[in-house]
Amino acid sequence: MTPQPPRPSLDGPRAKLRRAHHHLEGLYDDFNRTVGPQQHSLVREDGDEPRTHIFRAQNVPPLPPDWGLIVGDFAHNLRSALDHLVWQLVLLSGSKPGRDNQFPICSAGTRYWCSKKDGTPSVRDRSLRGVAEQYRTPIDAVQPYRRGQDTELAFLSGLADLSNFDKHRVIQTAYSATHSISEEAFDVICPDDDAVVQITSTPGTRLEDGAEIARVRVLRPEDPETKVYVKANIPMAVGFGETRIPIDGLAPLYVFVRDFIESYAPAFEAVRGQEGAPTSKG
Repeated sequence: MTPQPPRPSLDGPRAKLRRAHHHLEGLYDDFNRTVGPQQHSLVREDGDEPRTHIFRAQNVPPLPPDWGLIVGDFAHNLRSALDHLVWQLVLLSGSKPGRDNQFPICSAGTRYWCSKKDGTPSVRDRSLRGVAEQYRTPIDAVQPYRRGQDTELAFLSGLADLSNFDKHRVIQTAYSATHSISEEAFDVICPDDDAVVQITSTPGTRLEDGAEIARVRVLRPEDPETKVYVKANIPMAVGFGETRIPIDGLAPLYVFVRDFIESYAPAFEAVRGQEGAPTSKG
């Protein structure tokens, strides 16, 4: 008896997604339990320019060392979910999967579409060998190279970097950083109700003892004898390693991959329906 080929299914990719979500929930639970809006303290010093205050971080607490491991497991399962999807798409197309099949992620359009001079197939043709053209089209549409100059901001580009760094280089250590700082983060106390301050900061600055977090210059009142007090409450964010992916960017990344995989569900359900349909007797 000839063995029946495996039935194409999204069960594998969905299982990988569930595992990724498990790691994500655990990480967010730890974050909400251990990290408040400002776990560090600030020290203020006078700047070189008149009426300028520099705020520097101090007493920055270390983050749990295993967060990098959890993020690596999250990225691995999310990346694997996409690779499993391609394997199932080959089966759905009536072909036999092979070792080259995986989900392609390219930041260069020529590398994605063009074969090499020695005849080596393009990344698209090699990775998606056996995948029907109608199933390739959505994969083409989400390639990071389509983001132009914003390639590094693309979801899949970030996932590829996070996964590759964790698998082949180093564990993605967690680090503290600043959120975008608005005027609401500063409490300006001055007898003159029309006091105006100018805030200069760099969002994403790593929070390390002595790091300059913000520079505040008092523009008004102009009277240098007027006392102005400035207090700051700088919210803290968390990012990961060389990829510089913020912790609040992990959930949107998960949703993007989940929704992309589920967009293929009607095609898999159609095949399942055909298999379950009664056959005619003649």
